[in-house]
Amino acid sequence: MATAIFPASLPGPMKESFNEALDDTIIRTSMDTGPTKRRRRFTARKDTLNLVYRFDLTELATFRTFYGTTINDGATEYDMTHPITLATITVAIMSPIKFVNIAASDFYEISFGVEMQP
Repeated sequence: MATAIFPASLPGPMKESFNEALDDTIIRTSMDTGPTKRRRRFTARKDTLNLVYRFDLTELATFRTFYGTTINDGATEYDMTHPITLATITVAIMSPIKFVNIAASDFYEISFGVEMQP
C-alpha cells in the first residue's frame, strides 16, 4: 500500500462523471487456419479510472496541498476509496489535472485520470 492517503475531508468523486476502463491483457494471434488463439499478456491488470471532483475554494486549497506536497505533483502513489466498490485502492495520477470554474461561482470541477496499481 502507498503511504499517502487521499484527504478524508474532501468529497469523493462525482459518480455521474466516473468511468473505469479495464486494461486489455490478452494477446490474440491469427492462425493459418482455425480460430484465433488467445493468451494472457500480463498476470496483473492496470485499470484506469477517470475522476471528476467538485470542490469549493477551501476544498480546492486542501487538494492543491495534497497534490503539490503530499504526492509530489503526482509522482507518488496514494490510497483512495474506489467510488463503486468502496475498497481501498492504490493509484497513480496518469493525466494532467484540469480545473474548471462552475458558472463563475466559488466551485470548481477537477478532473484527471488515475491508474490502479497492481
